[in-house]
Amino acid sequence: MMPRRPPARSSICLFLLAVLAACQGTPTGPTVVGRWVGTDGRGTQQTLVLAADGSAQWTVEGRAGSQSFDVRYRFDATKTPQQLDLLGFASGPLQGLSLYGIVEWSRPEAFRFEAEPGLPTDGGDSVRPVQLSKRAIVFVRQP
Repeated sequence: MMPRRPPARSSICLFLLAVLAACQGTPTGPTVVGRWVGTDGRGTQQTLVLAADGSAQWTVEGRAGSQSFDVRYRFDATKTPQQLDLLGFASGPLQGLSLYGIVEWSRPEAFRFEAEPGLPTDGGDSVRPVQLSKRAIVFVRQP
């Protein structure tokens, strides 16, 4: 007797479970998807909302009010240090640029982040920080 082949439905379910698990985190660290709030060295509050589809909203609360930027993000947990890039600024002081950053997790609900602006055609390697400095912002996950 030949072994029975599992129905296609089972394969689809296993695939969907694998995709869902991938959205929850990576083998090398927690997920970046969520709402994160941090304060930089000048006391400026920043909110970073990272969606599972790669879209992001970055809001900076300054003395003159708040500015929000709808961008895309790219997170690479396979790099050391891990990389988080904010791409496609269409307005504001970073118009036409991208932010190329690095991430260090202090716990699953908090990370330090530092980035430098660069041209989108650059890919970030020439401007990305190689290590975190005192300027790094600590972001904490919010509900």
